[in-house]
Order: sequence, then C-alpha cells, then structure tokens
Amino acid sequence: MAAKNYYVLLIVFFLIKVSTVSGQTLKGTITDKNNIPISVANILVKKDSLTISEYTLPSAGVYEISLKKDYLDKIIIEVDAYGYKKQQKIITNPERTKFYTVNFTLEDYEESLEEVIITAPKKAITIKKDTISYNLSSYLSGEEVKVKDILKKLPGISVNEDSGAIKFKGKEIEALLLGGDDLFGSNYTLGSKNINASVIAQVQAIENYSENALLKGIEDGEKVAINLVLKKGKFDFSGNIDTGLGFFEDLDLAHFTNATLLGVAKGYKSFATIGSNNLGTNNSPFDNFSSQKNTEQLREVDYFAEKVIPTTRFSNFLSDNRVNINNQLFGNYNAIFKVNKKIDLKTNLYYLRDHLKNNQFIENNFDFENERFTTIDSISYSNKPRQYRGDLELKYKTSNTALLTYNFRARQEDGRSTSDIRSNNNNNNNSFETILNSDDFFILNELNYTKRLSGKKAIQFLVYQSSNKIDQEYGITPSFLSDSDFNLQNVTLDKKRLGGEVSLLGSSKNGSNYALFVKARSIGHNLTSDLLDSNQDDINNLSQNDLNYSKKKIEQSGYYNFNFKRFRVIPEYSVGILQNNIENRAPLNDQNQTNLVLKNALKLRYKINRISFLQSSVSYETDNKIESYLFSNTILINNRTLVTNTPDLDVQETLSAGLLYYFYNLETENSLNVALNYNTSKNSFFVNSFIDENTTRINYIFLPESQDDFSATVNGELFVPFADTFVEFNSNASIFNYKNLVNNSLLRNNVSKIASLGVNLRTAFLSSLNFRNNFNFQYSDTKTSDGSLFINRSLRNSFSTLFKCNDAFFFKLTSDVFLPSFSNDNAFYNFIDFSVKYTPKGKKYSFELVFNNILNEVNFEQVQVSDFGTNIQRTSLLPSYTFLAFSYAF
Repeated sequence: MAAKNYYVLLIVFFLIKVSTVSGQTLKGTITDKNNIPISVANILVKKDSLTISEYTLPSAGVYEISLKKDYLDKIIIEVDAYGYKKQQKIITNPERTKFYTVNFTLEDYEESLEEVIITAPKKAITIKKDTISYNLSSYLSGEEVKVKDILKKLPGISVNEDSGAIKFKGKEIEALLLGGDDLFGSNYTLGSKNINASVIAQVQAIENYSENALLKGIEDGEKVAINLVLKKGKFDFSGNIDTGLGFFEDLDLAHFTNATLLGVAKGYKSFATIGSNNLGTNNSPFDNFSSQKNTEQLREVDYFAEKVIPTTRFSNFLSDNRVNINNQLFGNYNAIFKVNKKIDLKTNLYYLRDHLKNNQFIENNFDFENERFTTIDSISYSNKPRQYRGDLELKYKTSNTALLTYNFRARQEDGRSTSDIRSNNNNNNNSFETILNSDDFFILNELNYTKRLSGKKAIQFLVYQSSNKIDQEYGITPSFLSDSDFNLQNVTLDKKRLGGEVSLLGSSKNGSNYALFVKARSIGHNLTSDLLDSNQDDINNLSQNDLNYSKKKIEQSGYYNFNFKRFRVIPEYSVGILQNNIENRAPLNDQNQTNLVLKNALKLRYKINRISFLQSSVSYETDNKIESYLFSNTILINNRTLVTNTPDLDVQETLSAGLLYYFYNLETENSLNVALNYNTSKNSFFVNSFIDENTTRINYIFLPESQDDFSATVNGELFVPFADTFVEFNSNASIFNYKNLVNNSLLRNNVSKIASLGVNLRTAFLSSLNFRNNFNFQYSDTKTSDGSLFINRSLRNSFSTLFKCNDAFFFKLTSDVFLPSFSNDNAFYNFIDFSVKYTPKGKKYSFELVFNNILNEVNFEQVQVSDFGTNIQRTSLLPSYTFLAFSYAF
C-alpha cells in the first residue's frame, strides 16, 4: 500500500512539473497616455474572445503571471481598468516555457457622471477626453438672462463680476467659442455679456486647447477654452430685444435697451449687438470707469503705449454698477465667413460712446516724521470717451499641413474729461477747472505661418508691426504753479514696435513637449511735452521733454515639458542681448547701454491622482523696466501732481518662487487650492515724493536696493449635503516690504500687510425658495521705519432671497451691507434691491419690474492707508431707480 501511494505521489509530482515547464510567463506594465502607472486593473487571459481562462492583478502598474493552462494557437491578453477603454493584445503560435513582455498604454473612455446622486439637484457632467460637457437643465433655475449667468452656476467655472474674465479650474480661458468657432478673440466678454441664455443648449470646457489646429497635441497643453453649443433649430437668425424705462429718485429718465442678432448658416456665423443705458451697465469689453485692464490689454501690453496723463479711474469696494454713473451707447458686429475649404475670414467691428459722471470728496491726512497736515479736494468729474475699432483675420490653409494667418487691427479712441475742483490750496477754498483731451490711434499688422512637419513636430514663423500714437492736452484754470490765468500741458507719445520670431515645437508619445524660439524685436518711443502758461510761454526751463528711446533685443529661448510617471518637469530658459538708447534733446542727456539678459525657470509637478497635484516653481530674470520712466523734466498730470524721472538703463533682477497644491473634483463639486508665492527684486525705480498742502512732486529714481513680497492664498468649494448648500471660500494674505523717500527723508523701509477673507453660500433646495450670502472682510496696515502704523478694517455682506412661484414668477430680494472702516461706526451703508420677473408659460417674452437702491444711498465712503497717512474717499452713487423691462426672444 505504501509503495502504491509512493507511485501515485510520484506521478502527481511529474504531472505538476510537466505542467509548470510547458506553460508561458507573461509580464509587462500598464500605464495611461501620460505614462502614469495604473494600479487598479484586471488582466484577463483568454483562449478565445469569450472564455476567460486565467487572470491576475497589477502592482504599481506592473504585472506578471505564469500560465497554468496550455495555449497552443494563441494567447489573448485583455486589460480592463475603470476610466479607460478595454485593450486586447494577441500572441499567435506561442512557444512553451517562453517569457513574453506585453505592455499596455490605456486610453481614456467617455465617462458619464449622470448617475452621481447628491442631495442637491441632479448634476450631469460628461467627460470625453479633454472636453467636459455640462447638461444645463441640471444647473439652471430660470433666472439666467445672459451667458455669464449660466457660467456662474457651473462647477469649475468662475466669472469676475466687474471685468467679466472667465476662469476654468482657476485658469483664465483663452477663448469663448460659439459652436466651435472663436468669434470674439480676446474680447470674449462680448459673448458672455450679450448672448441670450435661451439659445444655449450646452456648455463645454475644453482642456489642452489649441487655437491653431495644426498645433493640437504638439504645443503646451495648459490652455483652456469654453465652447457654447447652440440649441437645435437655432440656425438662420435668432436674437433678443431687451428694453426698459423708469425713473431715478429725482424723476430723471432711467433707460435700458439692448438688442442682439445671432446668425448661423452654412459657411457663415455672426453675432451683433447694440445697446444703450444709463443704469451703470457696461456691455462692452472696454472699461473706461475702473482701473482694471481687460483680457486683451493684459495679453498684448507690450504693443500699447501708456498714457502719460492718466484719465481719472475709480477703485471702489462696491461693484461698478452701483458707482458707474454712465450714459453708454455700444454697438458691435462679429462674423466668420468660410469662403471655401481653404479660406476663413473673420471681422470684428466696434463703436463705443459713453458719458461718465461722478462727484468725489477726497481727504488725505498726511503724517510724516516732523509734520502733519490735511488736503481736501471736492471734485465734480465728467468723462466722454469714444472709440471706433475694426479687426480683420484671414486664414489661408495652403495645404493640409500648413496655415497662413494675417491679422489687422485699427483703433481710434478719443476722450474729453472735465472737472470742477474746490481745493484747500494755501488754506483757502480755491476753485479750479480742468480739461483733458486725449487722442489715441493704434494699428497692428501680424503675419503667422505654421507648418506641421510631422505628426509630432511643427515650425512657425511670425512677423508683426504696430504703432500707437497718443496726443494729450491738459489745461487747468487758474494756475496753481504761478500767477498765470491757466497752465496747458501738452504731451505726444508715439510707440512703434517691429519684430519677428521662429519657433520649433515638438512632442513625444508620453505627452512630453518642447519648444525652441529665436526672437528679434525693435521698440521705439518718441516723446515730446511742454508746460505753458497763459502767454504760451514755458513756465520754466525744466518743463520741456523731447526724446527718442529705442530698445532692440534678440534672444533665444525654449522650454521642455518632460513627463515621467507621476512627475512633470518643466525647465525654461532665455538668453538675449538687450540694447537701449535714449537720445534726449531736452534736456541734453543721452544714454546707451548693452546688457546680457536672462530668464531661467524650473517647474516641478507631482500628480497625486487624476484630480490633484502638487507643484513647485522657481525663476530668475534680468530685464530692463525703463519704458515707464523715460522723461526727465516735469509733466503736470492733475491739479496737484507733477511727475519727473531719473532714467537709468541698468537691468532689474527678479527672483520668484512658488508652491501650489491643487485639488478639483467636478463630480462632487469640491475643490481646494493653496498657493504660496515669494518675489524679490533688486535694482528698481523707487518713489521720491515731495508733498505739501498745495502740490505733490514725484520723482522716480533708480536705486540698487531690494524689495520683496510674500503672499498666501487659500480658496475652494464645498458641497454640504445635509444642508443642501454650496460653500465657496477664498482668503489671501500678503506682506510687502518696500522702500521710498518722502520730503527729503532717508530711504524709508515700509511694511504693508493686506489680508482678506471671503465666504459665499448658495443653497440648492428642491423647493421654490433659495438663498445666497456673500461675506467679505478686509484688513490692511502699513508700518514705516519711524514706527508709524496706519490700520484699516472693512466688511461687506450681501444676502439674497430667491423665490420661484410656479413657472411664471421669479422674485429676488437683496441686501448689501458695507462697513468701510471699523474706526468709523457712523459710515454704515445698506443697499436694498428688489425685482420680480414674469414669464408666461410657453411664450417668448417676459416682463420684469426692478427697484434698485431702494433706501437711496447717495454716496459711499472708503478708507485706504499708506506709509504716510490715510486716504478717505467719498464717491457719489447711482441714485435709487425704478423701471419696467420687457424682453422678447426670437
């Protein structure tokens, strides 16, 4: 019996050994398209397409399996991972006992999130590759009028209330597309402010966006865009007419009219708008009221000349539509013509006319080491800007791999600003009248040629020319500089720019990409100015400027985005020769200098998972910042201030470092971003001020001194299920260490601290009643080297009640509470607004009754602190008004 058992065991061992020897071994890696290992997946081994024979699981994206069964004809290996397309690979006529290495790179598949259930209204987001599509019916309440109202409610998208700038996941978008076409360019707020919400079927957020289709998949994929998908049947022509009439508190007429026309047909797409209002609404992308720059101005700042005599702008804690007392007329036409398969033509035409008015009371309390005094100005201000503009873009597809693009832009802008001022000059209530006439003409020509050399490489050639001439004439009556009846300040600035560049771009299979650039540019400034009295004589020998400035630069630069598993490393470099020359005829003081300029940067990103990453960055740059500090002799810019510069052509050194944590989960609408930034600069222009009761004389002087700043920002979104409420929070804190000179002092070391906290709540009840609350607290203090400390704290809270009565009536009641300074409890403001909207079921028209600023707050006071005192500014507001509006969509 024992011998029999022995033989049985021997036979079993032999069969196992044979089975082990005859099987194959499979091993390999499983990664996504960015070469990041996929740890959760099923590796299935099949003999045919239906039967699963064996399986295993990967570890950190690596798998290995010794096959136990006999595969003679073929081995089918299938990988199935959540969030990715299934992938199969087949080994034909496999050899026994052989090791096979089979690697898998999985592609994303369309992921529908329509079944994600939360307490709030059902959300519907579809993710397909780089495009996130929003099902609008899941997000909207019916109160939305324009596209911007839609975008504000979509997770991941934010809209700046005043500038209209749109961001997706914290990045400002490159373009707002209409049916896939970039109709508006950098002035995309035209679309978000004016396109009717009723014609939009879907909103898509596009990541890794490329304006040039030939560069898709090659250039740096950090760009984002928003695409508006039109409802079916919205072809040929559609649009809307909105109009309203009412009365202000003093029975002056309040009016609002806006009409849009959207044209969509084969080979043609257009959008036109015309509107007029005196309710503080700005329907244009151009801002003549506040100090904010629009998207185009920020992107193309190097092309534009800067006005030497600034037009009065308003920086206000309130939203612009409470302070912007206007009377605007704006018209715009945008169109894309697909002439044939090779040629596209885009045109954008603009006309703007406005009349801005405001009354201000400005009190400056100066506190220096040895003196204290107060200046007061009561100003009645009026500004009448006007602008004509035309843009043209021509795209010619010379072949399937080549594109030629020509851009032309011309703009004529003029304005007339007047002010009546009561001032405490010389301790008397003196009166002044001022007039500022400005004429601004800009023209741009740009030619771009793109050639795709292969699937992974492209080359670009770019040449451009621009010219911007600004004429300004500022008059003040009487003169505060002499016994003359008036002073007249004339300034002419002509900026010309000519340049070109060659770019080589490439990418690899793992998502890495690179670019190499060779750039050359020439910039020229011609500036003349004189300050005359009533006899047309120069008031002194130090008030004439006549100079030519030239800046020539040639540089070679590049970057490489390298992806390695979860890491992305982005080194960037630039090296160039910079030649500056100032030919100064008044005063006689020529300068020229040639410098080697550098820019080196390194960015390191670690991808924690699909929805979060950690990033650090550091950069060092040397460059020249002379363009804003060219003239040496005096220029009068307002009723108190004269400006001079001490030009210097030395380069400025800047070192920056940053750390960012990013988390965004669109499915749950939860996000958190934490950013830390530090900047330090050496060799800068510093402010040297001489201030008394009558005048402020500012001289910008270049010193080999350092300044630095540090900032921390925390913002995010959170959905609270048990309260059916969305919470948005944003906070930041900054410390600025800067230096200046005041009234013949030594160089002063100042520290300015600014902090703010904002919390926004938005309920998502399934009932007819919902609420919103926006809270904001700001703190600022400035401390000087002599120990002086100036502090201000302010608070704002806005609470809205929204009630939807059946499908026809919508009510909204808002209370805005402001406390501009904790040190002055008497300065307390409360703005009450109420509106009711009636939309008959199944009809294309609606009525709305609006009561704005019911308590008729007529002015607003805000307090700002600096290193030499406190500024109190009281600004007039748009008075209480009531109007009835009618809207019709067709």
